[in-house]
Amino acid sequence: MSKYKHLCYSCKPCVNVIVEKRMEVFLGYIALITSLIGLLPQVWKAYVTRSTRDISMLMLVNYLICSVAWIGHGIYIDSSFVVSSNVVGLVISIISIIQKCYYDKRMS
Repeated sequence: MSKYKHLCYSCKPCVNVIVEKRMEVFLGYIALITSLIGLLPQVWKAYVTRSTRDISMLMLVNYLICSVAWIGHGIYIDSSFVVSSNVVGLVISIISIIQKCYYDKRMS
């Protein structure tokens, strides 16, 4: 909160800013956690079973494009949580796409 040293912590506008920032941090953590668990179980299952036949490549590519767009938006609005949670999603989707290509190629 050092970024907000100018706030007085007693007047209503300053308290509103503090509450909004805390809510932003809270929602940012929720976004980070849900991005992490979004595709991670699928990555693990594909690794264990060595099969990605039932996974849609279109869905994985869509997830990748969505993550890239959100990263761009996060950079534009200067939100580290938007960027970090979607970088996690991007990495996981890239791993999923690599798995899909590798395991599908092995099966054919």
